[in-house]
Amino acid sequence: MTELNADCTIAGIVSMAPHAEAVLADLGIDNCCGAHATLREHCLRLRLNPDAVLGRLASCVTEGQAPLRGGHVHSLRAAAPRLLELAQRVAAAHAHRDARLGELLGVIESLAGGNDGGDAAADRTAALLARAGELTDHFRVPAQACGSWTQLVTLLGCLHEQAASATACASRA
Repeated sequence: MTELNADCTIAGIVSMAPHAEAVLADLGIDNCCGAHATLREHCLRLRLNPDAVLGRLASCVTEGQAPLRGGHVHSLRAAAPRLLELAQRVAAAHAHRDARLGELLGVIESLAGGNDGGDAAADRTAALLARAGELTDHFRVPAQACGSWTQLVTLLGCLHEQAASATACASRA
């Protein structure tokens, strides 16, 4: 893992520690279109002390390293509000660049709609994540992606990997 420092981009920090976005937003640091600037650049512009900001972000990085508990269904439930927020933001801002974003938003709305557990729900989730993979070129971040778009694709890819790992573990049991 990259060490957190003032020369990290905002996108890099949020990729390292998704919980950091709330801290950054509280400070007025943009994680969407400003995500490719460094923390140092944002601090200079906003007249913030980079060391103080890094201190606030340090606990987010530690939290981000903790493994998710309860399997992929719990992870999806925990991620659903953020996933939906990102999908709505990205579709609203960038659907004119990539028509698949509208359909991806629909897939994410279905994913966020709930999962009561069981084999049928797990199959439905797997199918929706597979469709999300198709719509994102197998979870590849486009070159023109802003910070929110990058986070959306990255988070979907992580959820897909978790679901695949859980399925592989269940089939071995």
